[in-house]
Amino acid sequence: MQPANVAARWGADLPADQVHVITVPSHSRDSSELWRRFAQACGLSETSGLDLAVTRVNESLGLVEAELLRRVNKALDGRVQAGRQRSLWIRDVLAHQVLAGIGHEPIGLTPEHLELAREQAEEAITAIRAAGYLVHGDLEDLRPQAPPARLPKDVTEEELLEAAVLALADLLVWARDAGSDPRGAKEPGVRPVARPRGLAAARGMVGATLRRAAAPVRDRRVAELEARIAELEEQVHASRALHLRVATLTDLVEELLLPADLRDGELTMSAVREFRQRSL
Repeated sequence: MQPANVAARWGADLPADQVHVITVPSHSRDSSELWRRFAQACGLSETSGLDLAVTRVNESLGLVEAELLRRVNKALDGRVQAGRQRSLWIRDVLAHQVLAGIGHEPIGLTPEHLELAREQAEEAITAIRAAGYLVHGDLEDLRPQAPPARLPKDVTEEELLEAAVLALADLLVWARDAGSDPRGAKEPGVRPVARPRGLAAARGMVGATLRRAAAPVRDRRVAELEARIAELEEQVHASRALHLRVATLTDLVEELLLPADLRDGELTMSAVREFRQRSL
């Protein structure tokens, strides 16, 4: 979503000088720069005694790890469907607890995606400047940076295998520390099969470990609560979809209410297309 649209929506009933836009530094050797911008916007610039030397808790996945996660999602083939279960096992455990600590190679952009990002950045910068919002930082930070970086298609099978083995080792330790009992996950009537080699072996081991970690027996009450949570998640999903449709309609109405000589025909058609895609 365009940052200018977000600012306009949240600050619709406020004067422009009370709407604050904080940009994330695109290049900064000082890891506390973002905090300083936030503190300035909140009037906390004079606050002292804070410990800013904290570790990041929401690390991004590296290129190889992101591709491995994509393949694991594909291999799961819908066996983990509920939103809460996907968040718990795929995002929290596999992505954050395991894969995020393995590698941090940045993911590149295709020329088409880079051009699109530049166009959207230019639109956002122009709109924010025209609105007169208070900017903490530099709007140039919104422009995408494109240092040389590989794309997911450039990842080799050897790199994936190495990452999968490291992930499997960390996942086994995590499952042990979490108190999982693999003896409770035995499936009657399943005969042992020959172990595959290479990447297929790593995939199989990761899948087996996930099944064992998810195997603790739940009582009836827990099952009822999980069913209720699933119902609530469906309601939240429907509510989010409705909010997106309302937001899209708001953007369209705002564009149509402009005087004819101030309208951007291309922008208007883009808003109409987006509204149709979300609502029809």
